[in-house]
Amino acid sequence: MFKAIQKKVLGVVALAAISFNANAIPFVWTDAYDPVDFKLSAPTTHGYTHNITDGPYGYRPGIDTIYSATLSIFLYDDLDLWQPEEVRFSFDGGAWTPSTSVSGLSSLLLPQIFSFDAAALALDGFINVLIQATSGDFYFAGSVLTVFGDRELGVSSPTAPTNIPEPATLGLFGLALLGLGAAARRKKA
Repeated sequence: MFKAIQKKVLGVVALAAISFNANAIPFVWTDAYDPVDFKLSAPTTHGYTHNITDGPYGYRPGIDTIYSATLSIFLYDDLDLWQPEEVRFSFDGGAWTPSTSVSGLSSLLLPQIFSFDAAALALDGFINVLIQATSGDFYFAGSVLTVFGDRELGVSSPTAPTNIPEPATLGLFGLALLGLGAAARRKKA
């Protein structure tokens, strides 16, 4: 008799486990910084911020998850053939990257792409970027931040991250309790 009850309980538990739906979907957040092209000359520095928290489907710190991010920065040379142009970057106040050459118009069509530790981005949804011309001069045409992660469904704010069970799950749980009660009653009788 106990074996039969055990099988029924295991069956109900298995059905309950299957009925849970995923609470997150893969998601991509993007943010573009597109100023009017302007010239940077050594040792000029320009700073800006990418924000992926704005809009109705913006990133929600503490709720959504970030797996990776890339930053594409569009630079192009002013075609001054006598002077080498070099640039370096700093992300979220971190160390400067090594200087990189900016040459020809190819940089406008093929941006510099940076992968970076997304932990700081995951904390608040912002990344601060500093660009510095280390030699020569060149044009900055903008940048695009692309972030890959999961968006939690059914949660609207960090103050309410509780998941609410679906009616089917509650129904299966209730049936399991009813079955256990009926089995116990039969055993007594």
